Amino acid sequence: MAYVEVMLDAADLTSPRNREALARSLDRLVAEAYGGELATVPMAGAKAVVAQARLLSILALRLRELEAPVSPRGIALTQALIGDCAGPLRDRALDAELGPAIARALLMLEEND
Repeated sequence: MAYVEVMLDAADLTSPRNREALARSLDRLVAEAYGGELATVPMAGAKAVVAQARLLSILALRLRELEAPVSPRGIALTQALIGDCAGPLRDRALDAELGPAIARALLMLEEND
């Protein structure tokens, strides 16, 4: 996955508002992939999203656990996962990398920065 420079400070990254927005984006990706309305996920990525739906949902749930702190690095990885046009959510050639990328984001959420 390409590295993405993040211009927000740690408080903005880990804010409840940003966490909820990311969780909604993940929910929308999964719903669109299952429902055939792929406005967010290109057609090439739909099968990979369906295959990783459980892990994406776990990531969304973790983001919504507002009482539990998260690492800014984990949030940045999640943002990159969702927004990287050349990443595993968007590039069919990288379908096999989607599961590991989600797992990395989950693990990084737990790290202390």
